[in-house]
Amino acid sequence: MIMMTKEETLKWLIDHNINENNLLINYEKKYSKKIPADSGVKNYLAKEISSVYNKNDILLYINEFGIFPSSENMYLFDGYRKSIGVNSNIYEKPTHIINQNENIDFYCILGMILYFFMGCIIIPINNQDEIIEISHDEKLDVYVKNGSDNNYILNKVMQI
Repeated sequence: MIMMTKEETLKWLIDHNINENNLLINYEKKYSKKIPADSGVKNYLAKEISSVYNKNDILLYINEFGIFPSSENMYLFDGYRKSIGVNSNIYEKPTHIINQNENIDFYCILGMILYFFMGCIIIPINNQDEIIEISHDEKLDVYVKNGSDNNYILNKVMQI
């Protein structure tokens, strides 16, 4: 797993023609879903989303945290990251480049993002046609690049 600072992440996004603050510039929102409050459903959602990406390296950019501090357990979050060899905290390096062999780690980190009311952007490294955005206010959106007919992730997420 490779970790990146926010600055490194923003450069990566620019290099791949992705605008973090307005995904709608080059992408069309194709699907939006309210994430239920139930932790069991959040766990299921994390498991299913991670399984969609099980053959892809991904960029997982945690771009919303600290918004609801009483809902976050940063000791648990940072402790998990340390258990997989990540020694920086989320403030220093909020982005994970996760290879396809680290899918369990992706599942666990995504679960904590959902449980702790954080937000993230999930981008397949090799094909940025479809992006998932999860917001701190418990909303999941799937974006598809303008002109793309690739709907694999969109179709899988719509079935969850």
